[in-house]
Amino acid sequence: SGFARPEFLVEVEAIAAVPRPRRRAQPRWRRGFSTASASCVSKARGFATAARPSPDAVASAVAKARDAGVKVFARADDDANQLRMIRKLSRDAFEYSPVLAKKLEGLEADAVAFAKTQDDVVSVVAAAVSENVPVVARGAGTGNYGQAVPLFGGIVLDLSGLDQIEKLDAERGTVLAGAGSLLSTIEDATRQQGWELRQHPSTRRNATL
Repeated sequence: SGFARPEFLVEVEAIAAVPRPRRRAQPRWRRGFSTASASCVSKARGFATAARPSPDAVASAVAKARDAGVKVFARADDDANQLRMIRKLSRDAFEYSPVLAKKLEGLEADAVAFAKTQDDVVSVVAAAVSENVPVVARGAGTGNYGQAVPLFGGIVLDLSGLDQIEKLDAERGTVLAGAGSLLSTIEDATRQQGWELRQHPSTRRNATL
């Protein structure tokens, strides 16, 4: 990065020079995201499988979230614009990995909920838990490792609407901000108080907290 101290570089070189014990190769069907149980590992995808929630369970969870005032797009509504958004928000930048691209392509949520407040988050999660529907939280989706991908369907909870900086404590150097706050926005706010973020990812103009 250009910021590492010389002694740090020496330590890294020393660690790299230490021979590592060889690990026993796992059978191909056990490789992937989870190898806790051979009986629940998918040979096709390489990660633990679980049944998608039933359409009735999803519909009930969606109805409860909507009753609480949360905006929700559902696959069952069969609306072209909603389906397009569900597809878009069911992925991140995993396609940069040839391995993950094969494993995660085509995996999509049954619904997407758009949280604007903390109460919205609580309402969506409560509705999903009551119907045993999985929830995947996401921000801007700039990650490269499939963190925003709903492996087993369910609801994607979009947190990008929680974008307010609630508090900036210049004396302690701390910030309280919504999960959807852009790192660049936080950076600009902290610089006005004589601070800056300790991390500078290449996607900081688009990435959320």
